[in-house]
Amino acid sequence: MVSGGANIAKRLRVRGNHNSTGTDSGSIVVTGGVGVSGNIYAGGVIRSTGTTNVSTTLATKQGAIISDGGLYVTKDIVVYGNTSSGSTTTGSIVTRGGIGLGGNIYVGGNAVVGGTGTFGGDLTVNGGEIYLGSTSEHCTLSYDTSSDTLTISFP
Repeated sequence: MVSGGANIAKRLRVRGNHNSTGTDSGSIVVTGGVGVSGNIYAGGVIRSTGTTNVSTTLATKQGAIISDGGLYVTKDIVVYGNTSSGSTTTGSIVTRGGIGLGGNIYVGGNAVVGGTGTFGGDLTVNGGEIYLGSTSEHCTLSYDTSSDTLTISFP
């Protein structure tokens, strides 16, 4: 037992092979915090039972969390980034693959779809007009609820 602290000038290797199942198990158990000024590599699961606060000063766009194995989240994800999206490669959230949603989606700004849109149910437009075609040559659909009239205008 070391009671006054210890300085190790070279590598410390622990050859114990006890798997950790909680904060009080494993080959190394630390009662206080751990400060690391270099990289940490884990060959297994990294689990946090408290708040995980990640910050970075990286000059690259890799971010503060880099995962080769995906990210599985059992609670809400909140992104406070405010990068506007002008393409499929910009914005606060960018994905190279698709997105599968099991619930509703609300868009507070414009929605731009570069491919085909398919709706399995009704399409409701509350206010405004529907433009079919390019912005310079299009027909416009508008509906007047007071007279129950659908108007189609051509250029």
